[in-house]
Amino acid sequence: MTLLPVVARELRVASRRASSYWGRALAALVALSVFAWFFGFANHGSAQRMGQALFGITTTLAYVFASLTGVLFSADSISREKREGTLGLLFLTDLRGVDVALGKLAASSLAAVYGLLAVVPVLGICLLLGGVTGAEYFRVVAVLACVLLTSLSIGLLASTQAQDSVRAVALAFTLVAMWQFGAPITLGLGELVLHGLGDELEPLLALTPIFAFSHAFADDYQRHPVRFLGSLAVCGVLGLALAAFASWRLPRIWQVSESNLRRGFGPWLKRLRFPTPESWQRYRSAVLALHPVAWLGSRHWLRRWLVWVWLAGAALVYLGLALLSGENEWWDLPPLMLASLFLHALLKFWAALEAPRQFFADRRSGALELLLTTPVDGTELVRGNRLTLRRQFFWPAVTIGLFDLVLVVRQLIKHPTEGDNDLFTVFVVVRVATLFLDLHAIAWLGMWTGLSAQGNRSSVFVVLKVLVLPWAVMFVAVPAFAQLFLRHSSSSVNWAIVTLLAWLGLTLVNNLLWVVPAKRGLRTRFRDVATGQLRGKAKAA
Repeated sequence: MTLLPVVARELRVASRRASSYWGRALAALVALSVFAWFFGFANHGSAQRMGQALFGITTTLAYVFASLTGVLFSADSISREKREGTLGLLFLTDLRGVDVALGKLAASSLAAVYGLLAVVPVLGICLLLGGVTGAEYFRVVAVLACVLLTSLSIGLLASTQAQDSVRAVALAFTLVAMWQFGAPITLGLGELVLHGLGDELEPLLALTPIFAFSHAFADDYQRHPVRFLGSLAVCGVLGLALAAFASWRLPRIWQVSESNLRRGFGPWLKRLRFPTPESWQRYRSAVLALHPVAWLGSRHWLRRWLVWVWLAGAALVYLGLALLSGENEWWDLPPLMLASLFLHALLKFWAALEAPRQFFADRRSGALELLLTTPVDGTELVRGNRLTLRRQFFWPAVTIGLFDLVLVVRQLIKHPTEGDNDLFTVFVVVRVATLFLDLHAIAWLGMWTGLSAQGNRSSVFVVLKVLVLPWAVMFVAVPAFAQLFLRHSSSSVNWAIVTLLAWLGLTLVNNLLWVVPAKRGLRTRFRDVATGQLRGKAKAA
């Protein structure tokens, strides 16, 4: 009998996918592009300094990629089998939990492993430039491999805990964030709230892989070699333990009974919110008066209120930390703006998770094709889904925007003669404008991606196109812009405001680039894409 037969089968299938080939080529291309950008726009110093700088930039990008592989690749590996009802069929055979878990992990992680392996030879260029030792190179590669393993194991564990793909991805993202930043945040809060406790909590930093990554470089490693090895060992043991726990738990979670559906926090909240069947019917009738498609999604009533619960929780946490620390610095502008940046980013990511969800789930289950047999056409389906997204995110976005504007008014009243008030006002106005522009683009592109995407990473595509692409363009354009124009410019020009306005224009152009085709596709090709006719024609051709 073949050892781990599911692993062997899934690896054969994954090795034939086109993404396994172009994914690693794309990873190597990104690494080489970083090198080309650095040589083109950076100030050229000695070869050793250039090698060190390139090594730091490229390994940091590789570290971010390795940390997010659990969210991008393995978070929906088991939950998809649970949704399709095929997980129980696997356990009708003599397969064990470790066979299924490692098989799904191997299938979902092959592209991630290929991507990281494609970057490793590119890092060897830094060895040729100098400034990077062979031991430093191998330590960093070991950390990247360890982080990749643990992140994929976290995604696998999250996939066993959830059935819905969005919930699995959200849970994996939360666990990865706790794994990466839990110890530093605990250390920082201990120093802010309980002064002097930071030194006592400093050993907690070894629990995060950021410590191992930062101490893999030559200078830090020479000061704390034992701490580096301990942090690397903790990371590896955690990855193996999570994979083993997911393998142990997998055979125990595939059965779904009526009693399991009635237990849990979600059903308890529904009974608390709707204590009688009449109250639930009144709520459904009120949503039906708005739009019939929104009525279909009203069974997920908690999604709308979770955004408000999150906003209220963030405000209470910030207020509690400020009161516990007893410091007035919490009410200064920098920490308040940092909190605002966090709210902006998380709301956009949340919208990117929700926008493709309904169409993707309905198309995969066949419910969307059944809806198209009714008098409801594609235009009404799009309108209803937009209404659902607007009810979920519009007023929270307005609340965050008003919070930003209150900060501007506070700054103008408290420091009316401050020289940077104009810059700060433009900065806040641009941020509020980009918030609503990005949410509008996320809604349209998310619906189209959820309708047309073949894989289960529709939210990832939305994030990359709407949120990541403008930053990548600015990353390349700003140094070139500075070198070509800044040295010849007049001193009377405020280039900070010009950069902010350029960012607003770039956001608008980028959003139009994706929104216009998405709108056209949803209005003219909705039925063909939803029923798979276009894919069928493409295969026949």
